[in-house]
Amino acid sequence: MKNEKCIVVLSGGMDSATVLAKWVTKLGKENCVALFVKYGQHTSEKEYECAANLCEYYGIDLITVSTALASTGLVDFADKNYEVRARNPILALQAYNVGYNYFKKNPNEEFYLHIALGIQGSDHTDYVDCRASVVKLLDTLIQSLSNEYVSVDVPYLYSSKADIIKEGMELNVPYNLTWSCYVQSDKPCGVCPSCKLRAE
Repeated sequence: MKNEKCIVVLSGGMDSATVLAKWVTKLGKENCVALFVKYGQHTSEKEYECAANLCEYYGIDLITVSTALASTGLVDFADKNYEVRARNPILALQAYNVGYNYFKKNPNEEFYLHIALGIQGSDHTDYVDCRASVVKLLDTLIQSLSNEYVSVDVPYLYSSKADIIKEGMELNVPYNLTWSCYVQSDKPCGVCPSCKLRAE
């Protein structure tokens, strides 16, 4: 099917920014939209600012929704547990709902909807919902929920951060517009997993 559309779950971080660049390059900005979800993360406002700047840079719409996800790490800074259980499946399902309605302007129009997430290889050991088995089940679930052509796209599932950045540099991703820290919004804490990975 030639009529392809894409909704990118955009956190404002390096991985999702690279995914966004990849799809805008592939389909054109008119066929892409981004979704930012406020779910109680410590750096929500900073992440939103980065997501908004990225969308302005690429000339695409940013849709923002709010939900409430539970995690001890979202409540207590000292907890050091940054995993939010089932976050990626929840965000992907939200993106399917939003993306379908965003692009379904003509009731008789058919299109292939890609739901793109920046899940990447080095997250596998730390976060259960970044595992390939979970992504496969999620893709099957979303396809089962739809009468349309739809798929979950995770291009960096088996990539290292270095591999992603290398491709991002080739795509001219403005990494200066991104944010990685889970804890602070003014300057990176340097100790959370995302800060450490970005530094490496």
